[in-house]
Amino acid sequence: RFILISSQVMLTTLILVCCSRVFSDAYLQLQQQLGFVATNRYQITLEDISPPPARELNAAARQAYHRQQKDQLMQIRDLMMQLPDVAMAAVSSGAPASYNGFSADTANFITATDAGATPIEAKVMHTDQYLIPLFEIPLVQGRRFSAVEVQTQAPLIIINQALANKLAPGKDVIGERITATNNDQVFEIIGVSADQNLPETGAEQEPFRIYTTQNLLYSSYLLVQLRPDAQLNKTHINQLIKQVAPHLRAANIYSIADNISIALQRQQLSAAITCGL
Repeated sequence: RFILISSQVMLTTLILVCCSRVFSDAYLQLQQQLGFVATNRYQITLEDISPPPARELNAAARQAYHRQQKDQLMQIRDLMMQLPDVAMAAVSSGAPASYNGFSADTANFITATDAGATPIEAKVMHTDQYLIPLFEIPLVQGRRFSAVEVQTQAPLIIINQALANKLAPGKDVIGERITATNNDQVFEIIGVSADQNLPETGAEQEPFRIYTTQNLLYSSYLLVQLRPDAQLNKTHINQLIKQVAPHLRAANIYSIADNISIALQRQQLSAAITCGL
């Protein structure tokens, strides 16, 4: 009987220690600051209901078509910002917390001064000048994009603190250049954003992040900050979009706060189960 009780006590102690560790990690993840503001922020997916352009378009015609796409997105964003319930709007290829679990696409880069180095994989978000202020993402160094730089697709980027530490630990990276391996385009760093603290699908820690003004096309989203107690109406949004691009429509509207809850489901489940045990 003594051996049985002792073994039970040891097993219970081991379970409690393991549960405490898991609960502590999950609780800290749930309590820490995200690195951006999500309240009253929404992600609107856009759907192109027209047939795609002919693949036989030459390079000049394709470039003109993409330019028209970007101009229409900018016009839709500007019309959204004129609505009384909208505090700010942005166009971006992703969101800090996306409905699909991914905040951005990935691409490889090398430093412009070290062409033989191993490429660095980073999450790239194509965006305008409003994304960073819309989510109140802090800048550690440098500045944001200007409207002219977005319009002209200037080869400028903003990187996160994790990537800045990778490129030049403890040093100022403003003005440094990195090169995209897929097209050899060189980008100048104009700002460094604070790291985010939200787990992503396929990433256990903060990934390297890059914000750029390039390639704003119809794979992008409308991101909207509403005023307090305001609501989005999909019908009104589609009426507004139709004024600029009749072939586009708002497909779905996602709350950024709900996206965050989905991203933190594993931590919430871990905390609940270990607390119960």
